[in-house]
Amino acid sequence: MPKQTLELLNQDGITIQATCHLVENATAAILYLHGGGLIFGERDDLPEPYITKFNQAGYSFITLDYPLAPETKLDQTLRILNQSLGTLSTELKLTDTVAMGRSAGSYLWYLLIKDGFSPRAFLDFYGYANVTDPSFKMPAPAYTKFPLVAPMEARALIQKHPVVNADLDQRFPLYLSGRQLGTWLSSFLPRVNQAAQFSVAPAELAAFPPTVLVHCSADPDVPYALAKASADLIPRSELLTLNLAEHDFDRAVSEESLRVYDQVIDWLKIEFANL
Repeated sequence: MPKQTLELLNQDGITIQATCHLVENATAAILYLHGGGLIFGERDDLPEPYITKFNQAGYSFITLDYPLAPETKLDQTLRILNQSLGTLSTELKLTDTVAMGRSAGSYLWYLLIKDGFSPRAFLDFYGYANVTDPSFKMPAPAYTKFPLVAPMEARALIQKHPVVNADLDQRFPLYLSGRQLGTWLSSFLPRVNQAAQFSVAPAELAAFPPTVLVHCSADPDVPYALAKASADLIPRSELLTLNLAEHDFDRAVSEESLRVYDQVIDWLKIEFANL
């Protein structure tokens, strides 16, 4: 079935769309949120071979926009995503869903699930359940090796209107500056002292749906320890560890990355057989 674009929301200068790769008699619909530090990225960033694998395994695959920081703060982003998900479920008559995110997209799913969204399973690719980790508040070694992006230079990239899609080349300096100076949280939190409020507590993780976590053991961007902590707290979880010093290991399609997606699909088949 050819892919189609669906408009989910249009208000206050923000248009949210979804790209739908639908299959007939799907086992479930995988709902995907992209990464980009909440500052850059676009919904259709996942390479097609991965989507094809999900479709061939019997899963529809739907990618969603969300408004980016710092033009839109996290509380508003979550509100808009909840509205968009409601419209999507109604329009496509979705029943069984699987949440999938990469990096910041996984973080958004952690918060959406915490707030009541109920997927049958969760695919967390190198994400994080909380932003209270000290590494997010300090200059990040992986980024301080680059030339410093001064705050004034970064602020010049902020738009006066909401932003939904933004190229890496265009917006990466905003993210880079925040990670270099340890000020990244202030770009998306409504208030910088609300990190705990916009995180998922251990007791809340204990109520999460079956989850597979995919993370590199020497991830330079998001500490592997965060994935390990979530896997230890989510009752039905599996942590797939790659012995690599990479963050988004799957940005380029390779034999290894395709094998990882095969493992995730095998895990999904087992989980749906047991649900």
